[in-house]
Amino acid sequence: MTTDHNSKQPNYTIHDDMYVQAKNAGWAGWGGNERLANSEQVIIDGNGLHCIIGDDRRTFLKKVHDYLADPREGSLADPHEGALQEASVFFVSSLCSKGDSYQLFKDGIVYRHISSAEDLVAELELSGFSILDIQRYERETNDHITIHAVKSG
Repeated sequence: MTTDHNSKQPNYTIHDDMYVQAKNAGWAGWGGNERLANSEQVIIDGNGLHCIIGDDRRTFLKKVHDYLADPREGSLADPHEGALQEASVFFVSSLCSKGDSYQLFKDGIVYRHISSAEDLVAELELSGFSILDIQRYERETNDHITIHAVKSG
């Protein structure tokens, strides 16, 4: 990520010249903006879902579901200005419990919802997603899980 110092706004532009140099050098897998234009789009939950509590989880998952492309139509089910166009995959990266789901409290207030892998999958399926892939990574306290999901079709 680069920053335009005049506007103080981040600039997430992929620098095609760097990708062209890498591609010309023979590095496999490089293609720059041209390659990205022909690839699937992804909505990423980067370790945030376990921080969303209660009914807000249903609201969040519904919004993600609405933004995902219908696999039968290849377009947004409910287009919104600024929404991802033709998104196809929801990538979840989250903490998950080693046993039952539970909540963490700080000063008497819930601030984390740590789902079991089974409960997280069930929650996604009840929200209208089909699970494509699950990877679970064992950790000392809580495990970590990544899930690739699409809108059920």
